Amino acid sequence: MSQESPSTTVVLSRRIRRGQDEAFKTWTEGFHAVMATYPGHLSGQAVPPVEGAQPEWVFVYTFDTPQNLRTWLESEDRRQWLAKADAMVESQGPAQFISGLEQLFGLLPPDVAPPPPVWKVACSVVAGLFPLTVMNYLFLAPLLKPLPLVLRAFVGTVIVVILMTWVVMPGVTRLLKPWLYPLRH
Repeated sequence: MSQESPSTTVVLSRRIRRGQDEAFKTWTEGFHAVMATYPGHLSGQAVPPVEGAQPEWVFVYTFDTPQNLRTWLESEDRRQWLAKADAMVESQGPAQFISGLEQLFGLLPPDVAPPPPVWKVACSVVAGLFPLTVMNYLFLAPLLKPLPLVLRAFVGTVIVVILMTWVVMPGVTRLLKPWLYPLRH
């Protein structure tokens, strides 16, 4: 996998009709078996519904490059397998395509500009994560001290991920944009 072509992950969901559970489970196994034969396929997972929490199947699959993903998405095999599922599927949510970290941290999509080298992305993450980690130890950890260790770790992780994803990293990538994308300036 090259730095110019980051892996691409697709996340989508399907709600299936009542009584189709076993047939749909069998279909997902066949669908993933065929997808796994395509060049660049890295992983695939189908998460079944969870009563009271998640009413639909969630699919997550990753290819090594956007080009290899496109080959799968445009394939006759995929079209035929999706047609086999039509009668079982009640509705489908929109597909989300995630290439590298641009969706999480506000980096430009690969079709707009080549992604920055992985080492620059790592440095950017450290620049955003370090101050949050220090603030977590100084302020949050003392407040959470009465809680059990696992719960403290979970709450701290959730807060840091939320801040990193929606506050810190978009700001860091805006600030470092000339360094991350020197050819665009």
